[in-house]
Amino acid sequence: LWGTGTSWMDINYAPGVFDFTNIDTWIGISHAQHIDLIYTFGQVPGWASSNPGLVCGNGGSPLGSCAPPNDLNSDGSGTNQHWKDFVTALVTHAAGQIKYWEIWNEPTVPGYWQGTNQQMLRLAQDAFTIIKSVDPSALVTTPSPSTGITGVAGWMGPYLGLGGGKYADIISFHGYSYVNQPGVDPQPEDIVPLINNLK
Repeated sequence: LWGTGTSWMDINYAPGVFDFTNIDTWIGISHAQHIDLIYTFGQVPGWASSNPGLVCGNGGSPLGSCAPPNDLNSDGSGTNQHWKDFVTALVTHAAGQIKYWEIWNEPTVPGYWQGTNQQMLRLAQDAFTIIKSVDPSALVTTPSPSTGITGVAGWMGPYLGLGGGKYADIISFHGYSYVNQPGVDPQPEDIVPLINNLK
């Protein structure tokens, strides 16, 4: 559901205020087509951002949306209540209708995340606990890095070293091809070295 107007900032306009209109539309479409959905978490709302004016890369991400929540410290401590409230409301609303929950979109890309691995681990821990308590049949993925052959493994290794594997059913990544040769088109097989490096 990434890019469908269903991110955290699209749904949770203010503390305790949620609008599920867009996500309900997509759920209806997926049911009509008999397909499973994966929801990708990301984009912190301005009111919950620890740095609302932060420039998030150069891809057009809204100011402050790549910063961690303002109730989550750099070492992963803090209440993290904004996040927990959002995850609880969303998963409760969509329980049984969304099969896969991807913890964060591309934490290796500054436009989507400029927090610490400890903060990302805490987001994953709290989300995993909430999702499994509301919908035990749901499957949770790790955050999905995306920066080529070395970047994916380079991020995932330290994240798993912190214990990130305990809060996921699936290790995931975004496998784009980064062939930079003039006249050479990317091929699906280009992803094989990335997978091998990640393993």
